Order: sequence, then structure tokens, then C-alpha cells
Amino acid sequence: MSKKQEKEPSLEELLNDIFLPNKDNYPYQGYDALKELEIDALKELRKDIKEQLPASYFDNLAYEEDYKKAYAGYGSITDPEEVILRIKGEDGFSDVFSLKNFCTITGKPKSKKSMLILLIISWLVTQTKNNIIDVAETIKKLILVFDSEQSKDIVEKIPCKIAEMCNLDKAYNVVPFSIRCFSPEKRLKFIAETIKRNPDTLVVVIDGIRDLIYDVNNITESTNIVSELMHLASNNKIHIINVVHQNKSDNNARGNLGSELNFKSEIIISVTKKTDKISSVSCSMTRKKAFNSFQFEIGPNGLPCLIENNSAAPYKERRKLFRYNEHDDNFHKNLLQGIFNGAEITGHSNLVDLIDTALKNLGYDLNNSTATNVFRTYLNKGLVNNKGSKKNSIYYL
Repeated sequence: MSKKQEKEPSLEELLNDIFLPNKDNYPYQGYDALKELEIDALKELRKDIKEQLPASYFDNLAYEEDYKKAYAGYGSITDPEEVILRIKGEDGFSDVFSLKNFCTITGKPKSKKSMLILLIISWLVTQTKNNIIDVAETIKKLILVFDSEQSKDIVEKIPCKIAEMCNLDKAYNVVPFSIRCFSPEKRLKFIAETIKRNPDTLVVVIDGIRDLIYDVNNITESTNIVSELMHLASNNKIHIINVVHQNKSDNNARGNLGSELNFKSEIIISVTKKTDKISSVSCSMTRKKAFNSFQFEIGPNGLPCLIENNSAAPYKERRKLFRYNEHDDNFHKNLLQGIFNGAEITGHSNLVDLIDTALKNLGYDLNNSTATNVFRTYLNKGLVNNKGSKKNSIYYL
């Protein structure tokens, strides 16, 4: 007698069994089972089974995954920040690069920004520790370098230069790419896919971040590319170094893209050419303690080396006064977007205080009237609007 064939469970029964072990407390109780599954693949099934299974099941599953990514906890640190590079500051070493973040290196053309990149990579490869530099020991070692300006025959020499600087036969963990042969869209896709395929990646260098978009003054393009940088850095637990030119007229990074990078970067590092052989490196903005400026020089072999006996003024002594007309409209619009964050602000003094804080966080000194004058200029130019009364002002963009 043949064994009775068991009834094949329906798709709804299977999903309920896997995802909803405790319906009363859903969505949180099912996460341990959920986290091993491919959420994107399940979303693709929605079209085929939407009549069998309510779409809300999939919405709940997607929300639960997003919740686990975004929830920051309360009063505890479940994933402490991992700093990989520190540089000497006024009081000990200052944190410079941390994983899940990105930085921006700026400078005028020919200020030797790419030489600073070589110097930083050499520190990471050798895990340098001296009286100026402190590199953490890490399990991940791979460094990916994407250059959008130089040709392939130039970019491919980067590992050889690093090997010579580090006294190694070969710098196996430094992998360069020349991406100027791609369109802006494909450059970004190629970078993202390369990071995904190399889980041992520690640091990613994008030398020429402006070439990943068409227009550096386009707000949408700039916002999207910076959002993608945050996504790549956070999801892959890496640090991304962006290189961008400064404006010819001032020391700000170019265009709306530069403004977006200023607001979202962990630190802004400025490179200034002093002589044909020597450049100075300083901290233009940081969310933490600033490092003291230092200098490097180009040796007889054409490679950079740190000037270790250099002693430069700390960051706080280099802060400058804010002047409205020294910045373009993109700077002011991005400043206000960061302040308002899509909401309304009630009260004149509250908005003035927020403007004051935002500008100081960008490294500017303000006297007592500067923030108020900036606020009035924003009102006069229509960058900020008021829909309330004089006694009960409600400001919006």
C-alpha cells in the first residue's frame, strides 16, 4: 500500500509559519527568522500572490528590516564608532576617519590633493604610528581607488608608488580603477558594485567625485550622490574619501555638490600649495576635535613624505569671520535646508540661534550681530518665509 501523499502547504501557510511565529506582537517577534531571508526576493513575489496574501504582510516585513537598520537605541551604544585614523591635535590625537562615514579633501587645482591621498594610503597600508599619525589595526585591509580624471596607464601606477613609499615588494591591498571611460551614471554603479563584490574593503577613494554627476550646481543630483555615499559607507562599514576642487574665488568646495559634501562629511580637509615641493594640510571643518595642520613635501623620487618636525597653529586659531557675499546661493540654500530639515521653525530668536550654531559648526566665527543680519538677509531675499505674526512668527522655506 503506497504511503499517503502529504498535502502541499499553501504559500500563505508557509509565509505564516516562517514570518509570523507570534502574530500578536508582529512585526518585532519575527525578526530572528526574518533576518536570514531575502526581503527583496519576497517583494518580487507580491505581483504573483497579491490575491492570496495581503500586501500589508510585505509592507510589515520591509518596515521591520528598515526599523532594525534605523533604530538608534536609547541610552546605549550597540555598535560603537570604529576610528581608523587619528592625527595629532591640540590635546592628544584627534579622530579623523571612522567607518560608516565619509570625508572630503578639497584644494585648488595643482595643490597636490592626489599626493595627500598617496600619503594617507601609505599610512593605512603600514598602519603607521608616530608622534603625528595613529592608524588603528583592522581586520579589513583592502583599499579601492577610483580616479575619474587620470588615464588608466597613470592610475595603474598607484600600487607601485605605495609599495615604494612603504618599502614593500607589492601593495597587494591597493586596487586602482580608472573610471573616466564611463558615463557619470555608470561610474557610480561601478563603484557600488565593486564595493559589494569586495567585502574586505576598508577605505574607498573617489578622486573626482564631481564626475559622478553631470552638473555640480544641480540640487537633485548633488543630494542624490551624497545620499548614495552615506548609504555605501554605512551599509558596507567603510570610510569613503572624496576629492573635489575648490572654487577659484574662495576656499569653498565647488557648486551645490561642494555644499552638500560640507554638510554631510565627517571632516573637511584642505590642501594648500606653499611651494613647488611643499603643501600644507589643515582641518577646515570637523564634527569632533580638529587636528593640527601639518605639511608634506615631494621628495627626489617624486613621492610625498610627511614633514614630521612641522608645528602649525591649531584649527581654532584659523577660524574666519562669516561674510554673506562670499558664498553663492547654493551654499545658503543648503544651510537653510539643513536647519529646517523639512519642518517649520517658530520664533525669531530660535531661528537666529540655529543659524548661529550651523555657521559655527562649519568653522566660522560670528560676532553678536552676524547671525541676526544673515537671518534678515534671508527674509529680504525670500529664502525664508514667515506665515505668522510679529509676536508669533512661523518660518518656513
